[in-house]
Amino acid sequence: MKMQKIKKGDVVCIADFSYNKESFVRETVVETVGPRYITVKGSNVRFWADTLNSVQYSYRLFKGTKDECLEDIEKRKNMKDMLRTVTQYFEWGHPDFELVEETYNKIKNLEENKEK
Repeated sequence: MKMQKIKKGDVVCIADFSYNKESFVRETVVETVGPRYITVKGSNVRFWADTLNSVQYSYRLFKGTKDECLEDIEKRKNMKDMLRTVTQYFEWGHPDFELVEETYNKIKNLEENKEK
């Protein structure tokens, strides 16, 4: 997902991604945005402005409401499951050459266009 620019007053969520599992999601509002750090109301945790990760913990900021954040987390879980299935198929499922070549070319084109 593309990182979105966060500014003072935006609704954001703090999500805890410790142990590769979301422990909680809390909605809040951005209090300050500086060149290095972002702070939010009701928390003494600072977040790196360039990555949106917290300075000390395994927290991450998400721009949007709690419902939007939970929906994004669910999409990411589904994506991981799909990627695992695709990877297993390509490694162990005996795909035909044309399918592998087509998939490879699509990924290569995506990467080339990302660089532009």
